[in-house]
Amino acid sequence: MRLRLRWSKMGVVGATVCAFSLPAAGVVRASVPSVVRVEVSAPNAQSAPGVEAVFERIVRRELARRRLPMVEADRKYVLSARLLKLTTEPEGGSVTASCAVSATLRDHRSGGIRAILRGRARASDARDRADSTRVAAMEAAVHGALTGLERALR
Repeated sequence: MRLRLRWSKMGVVGATVCAFSLPAAGVVRASVPSVVRVEVSAPNAQSAPGVEAVFERIVRRELARRRLPMVEADRKYVLSARLLKLTTEPEGGSVTASCAVSATLRDHRSGGIRAILRGRARASDARDRADSTRVAAMEAAVHGALTGLERALR
């Protein structure tokens, strides 16, 4: 780094800081997050109010945990996550929740599919904890589906 000062009778007139870090080709490309939009749907969750909002929060939180690569501005992607199945079955004094999710990674401009990711999970707990059991199953299924995301973005 080089600092160049110009002096006048009144003191420093201007200072110029020059830093040379341009690539050899002379082109600087902006890096942006690889996933720029998240779409979430839970078409089978009409019977349980608030499920789609909980599912969206889980997807966004799992996405934030991942170390996704920064990409050139023309290589951005959209992640569409869908809650395929969420069931709860009582078994004696416990309850078992099953969840299946699908996520599609596609190019933000062309819509071309880059990857289809799937995750399934089951969770069991005491019967009076059915809501938290469903959430645990959704979290595990989303985690399983998004595990392949980093590899799909390479």
